Amino acid sequence: MWRYQEMDKPWASCAMPPPIPGAPFVPPGEAIDYRPMIALNQLADNLWEYSHPYRPLGFEIGHRMTAVRLSTGPDAGGLWVHSPTPLDGPTRIALAAQGSIHWVVVPSHFHDMYLDGYFASYPATKFAGVAGFAERHPELAFTHALDDPDTCPWSDEILWQPLAGMPNVNEAVFLHRPSRTLIVADMVFNFRAGNLRTRAMMRLNGAWGDVAASRFFKSRVADRAALRSSVKRVLEWDFDRIVVGHGDVVPSAGRQAIEGAFRWLLH
Repeated sequence: MWRYQEMDKPWASCAMPPPIPGAPFVPPGEAIDYRPMIALNQLADNLWEYSHPYRPLGFEIGHRMTAVRLSTGPDAGGLWVHSPTPLDGPTRIALAAQGSIHWVVVPSHFHDMYLDGYFASYPATKFAGVAGFAERHPELAFTHALDDPDTCPWSDEILWQPLAGMPNVNEAVFLHRPSRTLIVADMVFNFRAGNLRTRAMMRLNGAWGDVAASRFFKSRVADRAALRSSVKRVLEWDFDRIVVGHGDVVPSAGRQAIEGAFRWLLH
C-alpha cells in the first residue's frame, strides 16, 4: 500500500518523472492536452513518418509528415521536417523526443496547412518553401526559398529536385541518401485501403490500388517536356523506398514504381 504524507494530497510522496525536453509547458490552472501521444513510425536510422488522419468530406486521404534527423553539416542532430502535420501537444512531444526542429520544409503550393503553429512555436527554426510559396503567404516569415538544389546546407544528405512544368503546384521531391528514400508530397499516391467513399474517389482519380500519378496531378501539367526532364533526373537517384504524402509508404522497389507511374510521360 502507498503511505501518504498528507491524506488530502495523495500524490505528495510520489516522485514526478522528469519532463521530456521540448514538451510544452502548461502553467498551473490551464487545461492539459490529454490526447494520446502520437507514434512516429521509424522507417530507418534517423528517418520517421507520421500520417495524420485527414478526412475532408469523409475522404480518408491522410496527410503524412516526414522527419529526418540530420547527421552532417551545421544542423547535425537537428530535425528536418517535411510537410508538417498539426502541431498539437502530442505531436510536439513526439518530435522533441527525436531532436529539436532545425528545418521545416513546405514541398508544394498544395501543402500549406498547419504552418502557423510551427512559425509561432519555433522562432529559431529555418523555414523553406518551394518557389512562389512565400509570395503566396506573405504573413509567414520564410527564411529560405527552394530555388537552387545545390546550395542547401543539407544537400550532402538530402537531395531535392523541383518538378518543373507545373507552376500551379511547384512540387519539390527529396532523396534521403543514407536510407535511399524518396520523399514526395503529391507526385504519386499509393492508396490500397479506405472507406467506400475514398475508394470510389481514388478510382475516379486514377490512383487506387497501385503507386500512381493522379488524374488531378496530370491535369496540372503545363509543360510535359519540362516535367519529363525533372522525372528523369529523379530516376537517376539511388532510391528504393518512397514516402508518399497520401496513402501507404512504398517499402521497396520504389524506382520501378515511379517508372510505372510516369509511363504516360516517359514513353
